[in-house]
Amino acid sequence: MLINEFLLYAALAGAAVYGLSYWMTKKDKGLAGLITAVLAFIVVVFIFPGAGNAENLSDIFSNLTLLIQKGIYLVGWFAGAFAVSKLIP
Repeated sequence: MLINEFLLYAALAGAAVYGLSYWMTKKDKGLAGLITAVLAFIVVVFIFPGAGNAENLSDIFSNLTLLIQKGIYLVGWFAGAFAVSKLIP
């Protein structure tokens, strides 16, 4: 259930960041998309839980799971931003 909540939060954050940056850049979709992509990368890499040192096979799979989750969060973030970009005329 936790991944569903974080996916929703990532989509909402992506939508909010894209909408705010679109408004702040005076309706420039390209610059708003670039700002959203850079901020998404920074947030997902540095704020969401990351992989640690792996001592055994279980830890390796745990780290792979965390990396896959980060990828899913990025997809959710960009999906929210994409939805807002299509709603804005």
